Amino acid sequence: MTLAELIEEALMTNTAVAAEAKLSVGTVSRMVNGHPTSRLSVRKVLAVLGKKIGRRIDISEVQGLNISE
Repeated sequence: MTLAELIEEALMTNTAVAAEAKLSVGTVSRMVNGHPTSRLSVRKVLAVLGKKIGRRIDISEVQGLNISE
């Protein structure tokens, strides 16, 4: 499943995810589009989405993420 699909499943927008994760909308948009993103930012977004969806989402479940070290 992609990050965009998870955001849609959670019935959220990139803006809402960014606000709850305390990240910029640009960061979430870049993450959705496969640009390099820190592991911390990915974890913050997945925590927000997991809470909304009602289950834990592991980084390995999400296709298309480009995590920079």
